[in-house]
Amino acid sequence: MVDFKFVDAKWDRAAEELTVRVKIWNWSSYTRQRTVNIWDFTLYPDRSGSGRKFMIRKVWQVDERELAGYHAFPSLKFEEEP
Repeated sequence: MVDFKFVDAKWDRAAEELTVRVKIWNWSSYTRQRTVNIWDFTLYPDRSGSGRKFMIRKVWQVDERELAGYHAFPSLKFEEEP
């Protein structure tokens, strides 16, 4: 994983679940493993201890596409070799 970004979040009051959408950039020396993915994580409150914690109920991949290049930050750039 090179980078990630929280894209969206939605609280389902009836189910007491939080769904978080995350965009994940992966870079590898293998071309087929250079991807950008969108995953949804569904979390629920863990009431077993003190403090506010969440546990993951389910995770699923919403989208995946190939990546030719990515700027993680201004001085770090990943590109396919010509």
